[in-house]
This record gives sequence, C-alpha cells and structure tokens, in this order.
Amino acid sequence: MSVPTVSCHTNLIEGSSVNITCDAEHSSAQVWMKDGKPLDSGDRFTLYDGNRVLSISPVDRTDTGQFVCNASNIFSFETASCKFNVNYGPDKPIITQEPIGAELEEAVTLSCSANSLPGATFTWTFKNQKIKGPVYEIYEMEEKHLGQYTLFLFHQ
Repeated sequence: MSVPTVSCHTNLIEGSSVNITCDAEHSSAQVWMKDGKPLDSGDRFTLYDGNRVLSISPVDRTDTGQFVCNASNIFSFETASCKFNVNYGPDKPIITQEPIGAELEEAVTLSCSANSLPGATFTWTFKNQKIKGPVYEIYEMEEKHLGQYTLFLFHQ
C-alpha cells in the first residue's frame, strides 16, 4: 500500500463547505479522525466514495485543528493529515464602560472585544475624531466628551 495523500485546504472560512480527499493505493479501509476521535457521517460531516472523501458543510470554527486519514490493508497501516485554520468573525462586539455612570472630571475607559480570526481591528469615532484600538480612554470627563461613540470592526 502507498502512503496516503490528503488534498488539504489549510485556510477555510466559517460557513463555507470543503471536501477533503484521501488517496491511498491498495487500501482496503480508510478512517477519518479529528482530535483522536473517528468521524462518522452525520450533522456537518459526510463520508463517501468508500470513506475516501470527507465533506464538511458548513465549516465551523471548531473544525480548526488536524484531520487525519488512516488507510490500511491486511499488510500495513499508514496515515496522512491536514491541519485547518478556520477564519471567522468578527462576532458581535462586547462594549464595556468603566466606571458606569461616570461623573464630570472622572476618567472613563470604553473597551471593546469581539472574537475573530484573524483578529479584528477596532476604530472608535466621536465627533469626526477617530481612535484606533479596542480601548478609548477619556482622562478627565468634560461636557465636550458627552455624545454618541461609534465603533467599527474589521478583519485585519
């Protein structure tokens, strides 16, 4: 039996679909594994063509990791693998203000976080002023700081 080869797509986008093919000459059995556990058809995974092809639809961020194809016959056992990175997000941002209910002359910090791969870039806008980064700090709150702050998120 030959050493199997896997058609590998290393960078995927959450929500897309992908087929991974494991080719091994003279293999009588092929088993797909993820994180040390065998994969069966069901939910988002479909195995076809004698387990030669693994179809994932839709791709999920939890698919990040290594997929392994185990090919065997009565004489030998060989493996091939493919490591995925699944790009996603940015997810819905979480914005916090410290302290809540700040008074004039107090320091105020606005912070934002959002899960994303690759990481998200953050841009705050306030009265035509732009501040890059997940944190917007006001060192001494004055009336000129009152108003609406807007946050824009982008993939890096």
